[in-house]
Amino acid sequence: MLAAAVAVAAAVATAAVQAAPNPAAYPTMDKIPAAVASWSARVLNNIPALPVNAKQLPNPDWSADVTTCRAGAGKVWGISYDDGPSQYTDDLLAQLKSRNLKATFFVIGSRVLANPAVLQRVHAAGHQIGIHTWSHPALTTISNDQVVAEIVYTARIIKEVIGVTPKFMRPPFGDIDERVRAILKNMGLTVVTWNVDSGDSAGSLNVAAQFRQYAASNSGPVISLEHDLFQSAEAQAASALDAILAGGYTIQPVDACTGITPSYDESFWSLVDGTTIASSSSAAASSTTAAAKPTTAASATSAASSTPTQRSSNGAISVTTTSVAALSALVAGVASFFIGTVVV
Repeated sequence: MLAAAVAVAAAVATAAVQAAPNPAAYPTMDKIPAAVASWSARVLNNIPALPVNAKQLPNPDWSADVTTCRAGAGKVWGISYDDGPSQYTDDLLAQLKSRNLKATFFVIGSRVLANPAVLQRVHAAGHQIGIHTWSHPALTTISNDQVVAEIVYTARIIKEVIGVTPKFMRPPFGDIDERVRAILKNMGLTVVTWNVDSGDSAGSLNVAAQFRQYAASNSGPVISLEHDLFQSAEAQAASALDAILAGGYTIQPVDACTGITPSYDESFWSLVDGTTIASSSSAAASSTTAAAKPTTAASATSAASSTPTQRSSNGAISVTTTSVAALSALVAGVASFFIGTVVV
C-alpha cells in the first residue's frame, strides 16, 4: 500500500508539472502569427521607417548587440543552444550535468508548445532560457506587427510553462537591422548574437575540432552558436564541450559570462500590454544562472517557483495553472497522508 501511495503521488506530480499548454490559445506552430493590435499599439513607437527585406541580410550589423562575453573576461566561453526544446535536449542536459556545466537555451515558441515538459526540465536544471521567436523567421523579412507577435507569443508560452519571462533574445539567423532592433528594445529585450558559429545547423560534423582549434589559438571571450533541434548537431555537443574545456576555457551561460542582469524580467508585460505579472520567485529566478559557477565549482540548480499564466487572444491575463512549488507541496501532502495512514 505504501508503494501504491508513492506511485499515486508521483503520477499526480508528473501530470501536474507536465500539463501541456492549450494549443487553441496559441498560433499555428511554425507559422508567423497574426498581429495583435493591442500589443502593436504599445510597442511600435519611434520605429525607424526601414523597408521589409525580401530576404535576410547577408551581413547584418551587430555592433549594437551582445556578441561575446564581457570585456576583459579572458578565456570565458558563453555556451548557447538554439531552436529547441526537442527530443534530443534531454541528452544534452545529461551531458551538461555530467560536466557540472550550465548553458543558455534560446527556445522557439512552437517547440515549447510541442515539448513543454522538456523546457521545464531545462529550467529546473538551472540553465538560462532565452527567446528565439515563435516560428523562426528572418525578422528583417517580416512586418513590424509580425515581429511583435513572434516575440510576445514566445514570451507568453515560456511564462506559462516555466513561470518567468526571459529578457535575453536571439534573432533567428542573426538577422536584425535598426527597425527590428528598435522593436526589441521597446520590449526591454537584450539582443544576443555570437562570435563563434559551430556551423552545425548547416551540416558541419567537425564542431569539436573547430572549437578545439579555436580554444588553442585564442584567449579572448566567446559566445558560441550550437543547436539542439537536430540529432546530428546535438550528438556533437559533448565532444565540443570537452574540446572547449581542454583548451583552458571556462564555460558559462550567456547571462553569467556577460554579467548582464536580470536574466528574466516581468516588466516585459507592462511594456507590451500595460499589465504587471507579479511572480513570487522572479528575483530568485532572475539570479539562477547569473550566479552560475565555473565548471570547477559546485553545481547550482534552480528551484524557483512561480505562477504560470495564460493570455487570451486579446491579450487578457488569466491564471491557468498552479505553481510547480505549490503542486509539489500538494503531492508531498498526499504522499504523507497515505504514508501516515499506513504507518498508523
